[in-house]
Amino acid sequence: MTAPAFQCHYEVLGIPRDADDTSIKKAHRKLALKYHPDRNAGSEESARNFRLVQEAYECLIDKSERRWYDEHRDALMRGWDTSSNSNSNQENYKAPSFLFDVIPYLYGGCFFGFIDNDPNGFFGVYTRVFEQILEGEREGWISVGNKEEDMPLSHLPTDLGDSSTDWSVVSDFYGSWEGFHSSLNFSWADEYDVREAPNRRVRRAMDDENKRRRKVAKRARNDDILNLVRFVKKRDPRVKAYQEETEKNRLIQEEEKVQENLRKKKEIAKAREEWRAEAERTLAEAEEDDLNAGRIRLVDLEDEDYDYGDLGKKRKSRRKKKKQQQQQMDEEEEDEAEEGDENRESDGEDQAVGDENHTEINGIPGPAFVAVDDEYNDETLELVDETVDDSEEEESDEEPDIWVCECCRKEFKSENQFKNHVKSKKHKEQWKKYEKKLKQQEKQALEEMMDELEVGP
Repeated sequence: MTAPAFQCHYEVLGIPRDADDTSIKKAHRKLALKYHPDRNAGSEESARNFRLVQEAYECLIDKSERRWYDEHRDALMRGWDTSSNSNSNQENYKAPSFLFDVIPYLYGGCFFGFIDNDPNGFFGVYTRVFEQILEGEREGWISVGNKEEDMPLSHLPTDLGDSSTDWSVVSDFYGSWEGFHSSLNFSWADEYDVREAPNRRVRRAMDDENKRRRKVAKRARNDDILNLVRFVKKRDPRVKAYQEETEKNRLIQEEEKVQENLRKKKEIAKAREEWRAEAERTLAEAEEDDLNAGRIRLVDLEDEDYDYGDLGKKRKSRRKKKKQQQQQMDEEEEDEAEEGDENRESDGEDQAVGDENHTEINGIPGPAFVAVDDEYNDETLELVDETVDDSEEEESDEEPDIWVCECCRKEFKSENQFKNHVKSKKHKEQWKKYEKKLKQQEKQALEEMMDELEVGP
């Protein structure tokens, strides 16, 4: 293969070698508009210049490619000598004829277009380049007495395919060559012939220097091939199309993910509002039930509608006893009235008797002793005590209102007690715990709802 004529990228864009990225972009835009095929339809010269401008821009705008180009520019301008490495930055040595030189093909002007089955096109040119690289490795391997079937690089593909080649084949091709490591021994890079050494010490020094040069030459060869692989892959239209498709799919997936997250957030917000409304409604109903339960008066309940237990039986016995005592008091009042009439008739007699009961001690009159019916007085006192007890029972029969605090689980006899309890510190602390419990229930309900949403279709 004959290497194509080389034209300096800086001269193509008309910029100095120390130009920055801004100057490179400005010059590229100006020349691209000048030589664009849409403005110069049918002009082969304009098409060729446009391609050179694009190639120069792609090389110089990439920092790694520009650095490599600056290192090898002078050698490329003088014409690369494939028989030696005198144009490289490494030591000079005579390269064998089977070592294919890839440096001239790190230049976009070596192919013309991306037409399939065109020997001068991208696919045709670089298919032959990879074939000759592998053929040179095979000849060098066999030249030192090795068997062809034992060559480590025999698995490398050489057919670059065309624009219709499946992506899996293209990916395998570049994946294989991106791990390239030459199997040659690079003995032609030796500077000394160890057989000419006068003694062992000199021979060892010669051998060390030869090993160093071989290592340097092998590393340079590997770097050249890997640079070629990156160069070709970057310009392969199939790789560009795949990268664009991958980026497009990534953006679509990100957009779908964003929309899905928004949908979930809306569903969570809606479910949270529904749960909160339901919780508030339930809480309001519970509070209303508590207030209604607190307004029920026990005295408004009939004995047959409410079971008081032993308390009901005691009240019945008290009422019966009270009725009997009232009847007894009425009878006693009638007896007292009759006795009062008899007493008034006997007042005169009692007075006389009283006078007789007066005694004199040493001429001083003593106290009069009046007869008192002890039995009558005891019964009268007992009736008075029972009357007081009955009045107290009558007051206790009217039960107070019952007010219930559902939060604290307490009952109160009046509304004022209930209101004072609500204002108390203990009730407020208990209410905070109650609210915390409601929030925990809300959180648990939301988590259960999220689990159902994730599990559901």
